[in-house]
Parts: sequence; structure tokens; C-alpha cells
Amino acid sequence: MQYYEKSLGNQDSSQATGQDADDEDDDDIEAQIRKEVEGLKPRSTKPRLFQKVTSNLPCIVLYRIDKSIDPVKLVHDICEEAKANPDQRKSRWIKRMTPITQIRKVLSVDLTAFAKEVLQPVFHVDDVPKKYAIRPAVRSNNTLNRDVIIQTVAAAVGSGHKVDLKNPDYTILVEIAQNVIGMSVVGSDYEELKRFNLMEIYSPTPKPQQTPVS
Repeated sequence: MQYYEKSLGNQDSSQATGQDADDEDDDDIEAQIRKEVEGLKPRSTKPRLFQKVTSNLPCIVLYRIDKSIDPVKLVHDICEEAKANPDQRKSRWIKRMTPITQIRKVLSVDLTAFAKEVLQPVFHVDDVPKKYAIRPAVRSNNTLNRDVIIQTVAAAVGSGHKVDLKNPDYTILVEIAQNVIGMSVVGSDYEELKRFNLMEIYSPTPKPQQTPVS
């Protein structure tokens, strides 16, 4: 929640969390009664910023988030803070986070149109050439394979941009899990932030030492 409130900037965070702005002590009896009555009303009328989605995927937890939240920025902010403060670990169980901007059903998706919709704000708003990489992941689904995904998404990016797997300006994430496909575009520090792997950010795996050659 703190990262969401941070993303609001100067906006009143009480509106986003569904809390009353005047939660301070109030000596007015009528005001206190009104608050108690409001508290008895069903909370379902308040927006749910994070909602867990049931899935049968082992070791994977899915969350649907409110439209007011940019998933890429949210995950990036969490990983960036972890990198800046590795000694202040705030997560015990999360290994990797993958932000998804848009999702579709695999069986009915027009992959080309879907890719263009997600890529448009980054690759199709100007004529500036950009370097990119595509990172597909397929779990529990045999409908689309990696080669088809990469070829289709690359075609949607367009010929004005260049593939660069080592130093991309943007990385396109394509996630297929069971019957859904999700896609998003992340920035140039995706590799630097360990592909949003929190465990690697907090406790990097030691690099193997090379045996000196005599």
C-alpha cells in the first residue's frame, strides 16, 4: 500500500484507500454517530485496490489491481527501493514479480492486434528508433509457443526499431499462464533490477570464482 500511496504524489491518499479524510478525534456526538453508521455499511462499495485471483499454478500467485495503479511502475518502485536498501528486507516470501499491463484469453486473442495495443504508447508514438528485447514465458499452455510469440510481437513492434538482447531500451514481457496471455513493456533497468527478482536483489547469488590459469 505504501508504494501505491507514493505513486499518488500530492493526491489525497485517503480517497484511494477508502478511508475517511477526517478520521481524527471529533467531539461532535452526531459526527461520531455518522461515522459508526458508515462503518456498519458493507465495505464492498469501496474500491478493492488488490484482489487475489484463484489459479492452479504451483508457486504462482496472481493479483488483479485497480485501474488507478500502473503495474509496471508499482513493481519497478518496489524493486528499486529494494536495490537501494538491501539491508531493509520487506518481503520474505516473494521471489519474482511480473507486472502485466493487459491480459486476454489465449484461445480468442488476436496476438498481432493485442501486441500493437500494448506496444503503441512506447513504440508507435514517435519516429525515434528504440532497442528492444522480447522475453516470453509459457506455463501450462500448448496453444502458443515461444517462436510464434517472438515473431508476432517483433512484427508488431515494426522495422523502425532494433532488437538488442544485451542492452535494450525496453523489454517486452509476454506471459502465458494456462488460458490467459498478458503483456507489458518495462524499462532499460530490467536486467539491472534482476528481472524484478526480489530475492536476487536482496541476496544476490555469488558469482563463481574463476580458477587462475598458470
